[in-house]
Amino acid sequence: MNGIQSGWMSLGKRVAVAAMALFFVCVLALSGRGEGAPSTILDYYLALPDDYFHCELTPKITREYRMKQIVRKNVKNGYLVAKSEGYPMEVALFVDPTGKQRVIAVNITCGEGCMCNRFVLLRYLGPSKWQNITGDLMPSDEAIDAAIKKKHGDRNWSLILPEFGTTVRVVDAATSAPLIELLWVNGVFRIK
Repeated sequence: MNGIQSGWMSLGKRVAVAAMALFFVCVLALSGRGEGAPSTILDYYLALPDDYFHCELTPKITREYRMKQIVRKNVKNGYLVAKSEGYPMEVALFVDPTGKQRVIAVNITCGEGCMCNRFVLLRYLGPSKWQNITGDLMPSDEAIDAAIKKKHGDRNWSLILPEFGTTVRVVDAATSAPLIELLWVNGVFRIK
């Protein structure tokens, strides 16, 4: 009987060890993602810092407030339009070819000369932690100006994020006429 009991005990120990190992693998997998880590454009939008939702006014920024600001959303394509003090705020998700880097673009446009105009590329690092990576992934304003000057000679431009695809359009700020395109290539934007 001792042989049978020890066989059952070792089987029980093996099951217990396997169950504990599975538990730790699940915990590590979840902690690597971060609790509540964003996965869709809506998740990223809801996690944005409060200062993207105001420029001059300071309303109370809650989840409900953010949801009410949404004008259009296309979660499948990683794009939505909301309002920031009544101005359009585009938010788009870009993923590099490896799928490892997820970049959130936020584009707030309130017109030529408006101090609330804002374009930024962000990387989510954790709850309330974002890294501005615009300078690392985007051509400089001077490079865009130079490309536009060669083709059109107009230095007043705005950016429009794509609802479909990954090409950011640069348009004339006054007329919305297309000027150039910025292509998402291997995790950075390049002037076409």
